[in-house]
Amino acid sequence: MSGVAGMVDLHHHILPEVDDGARNLDEAVQLARRAVEQGISTVVATPHVFDGVHDVERGVALAAADRLRDALALARVPLEIRVAAELRVDERLEQRLREEPGLSLDGHGRYALIELPHESVPPFLTPLLFRMRAHGTVPVIAHPERNLGVRGNPEITQQWVEFGAMLQITAAALDGALGPVIGRTARHLLAHGRVHLVATDAHRIDRRPPHVAAAFEIAERVVGRDGAHALFMGNPAIVARSGSPDAVVAPVRVRRGGLVGWFDRVRST
Repeated sequence: MSGVAGMVDLHHHILPEVDDGARNLDEAVQLARRAVEQGISTVVATPHVFDGVHDVERGVALAAADRLRDALALARVPLEIRVAAELRVDERLEQRLREEPGLSLDGHGRYALIELPHESVPPFLTPLLFRMRAHGTVPVIAHPERNLGVRGNPEITQQWVEFGAMLQITAAALDGALGPVIGRTARHLLAHGRVHLVATDAHRIDRRPPHVAAAFEIAERVVGRDGAHALFMGNPAIVARSGSPDAVVAPVRVRRGGLVGWFDRVRST
């Protein structure tokens, strides 16, 4: 088991047969077993909404979660399943959240996981983030490291953070499993103190499974052990229980013997 025992995974496509995640109930159980092996105790299932292909209705997601909970109980897999959503940035997003606060990460509308299109940063993003915060919802931006605009200019995320958004990077990006360019961007964001949360964004057992151990070790080198625990355990737990946004702090880069040189070598690979 990794050093993240008790982790709440806030981004996981574990629900069977609802989107591009688990293809069937058996695979969902396999994902759950792998998550528990990694130290994850709670998964917040985040099926896609508004992503251009999937728009998973709340009732469908809840029914899939019930099927999965029954299967996990039968298989004796000790994993708690909650249900939220991954919301693609869309003009209907705010209205949908008002109508269905259960789509939020905490179930009460306080934290919402939002996804940018991979190819660009929408021009209406900054006003949207401002409006969401003004109405009491914290935008949690999923995998910013995969967005082409962010990869070309990571500094644009600074304004998002200043407006009250939080950044959630993917464990597989941090440890390099998603490729060197995405990995460099994830580590850049982490080293500059803009990352609040790490999640798996797990989809399938053979494609992006829920692995966190290697990513935790890298985070520990950059932001220290306390910082890594905040990213993987402390901050996700605060979000899941609808805690105060003021308590979710992005860890800052630790400057200790040899670390700066180590990080520069990582960025250049």
